[in-house]
Amino acid sequence: MFHINLLRSGDCQTLILEGMQILYVTIPWNIEKRYACWPRELPGWLLPFFGYSASIETIYDLNVEKWLEEKGMRDEWEKLWPYPAYREYHRPEYAKALFSKGMEQFGQKQVHCFVLGYENYMPQILASFFKRIRTLTFIIAGECPVELVEYLEELAWEEGLAAKVQELSDKTGYRILRLQCDTPALILDFTGEEKVAPTGAVQSLIWIDMDSLEAKKHKILVKSGETVYFSMKEEWGRLDTVDKNGYNTLVN
Repeated sequence: MFHINLLRSGDCQTLILEGMQILYVTIPWNIEKRYACWPRELPGWLLPFFGYSASIETIYDLNVEKWLEEKGMRDEWEKLWPYPAYREYHRPEYAKALFSKGMEQFGQKQVHCFVLGYENYMPQILASFFKRIRTLTFIIAGECPVELVEYLEELAWEEGLAAKVQELSDKTGYRILRLQCDTPALILDFTGEEKVAPTGAVQSLIWIDMDSLEAKKHKILVKSGETVYFSMKEEWGRLDTVDKNGYNTLVN
């Protein structure tokens, strides 16, 4: 896993996170003035570190996107950078880590939970928190999956938790969804939809974006200044505690 930061000076360090080795490589902000060929040669510079990974993918921070546009380098970068965008944000270990962290923000208080979308590992994610969940609402695009129906019946029978389901006509329904949150709540968002956002007078809201969409992050934070936004991209970015960077590229 490679995390490339564009900073004022170049450096390299290695961190270990939950068994994953993360190599931080920092590149000077003004490198395009000092060394015009660096985008073409960057993969070669990192080649010695790629041997242990059979799959190498890239995650772009919003600041990276803006930087590429400002420098007029997007087309060149896409031609020269050989590693595709990372697409596996919905992994269960990510959901478990982020949900646990979100619940921690509420201390021992009971929490209103909303799940936008559904993944078949949700029963395992929620299993440790039944006593902490005050209400549970699933908002689903299309017809409720059979496995979710069965799970809700099990919850009501074994845990005494009567979860609710709100069905939208299709995925486009998420675009106009304005989640009414007038009490503190935790939202686990699998929609991949940038326009979904909270509404209401929220005192404390935790929004977990399982797709790590930068545009959604900024929309949600503008909508509600009291919202705390979590994503895996945010978590990986926080690993860099020494250098405060504005350019993050993660390669896995």
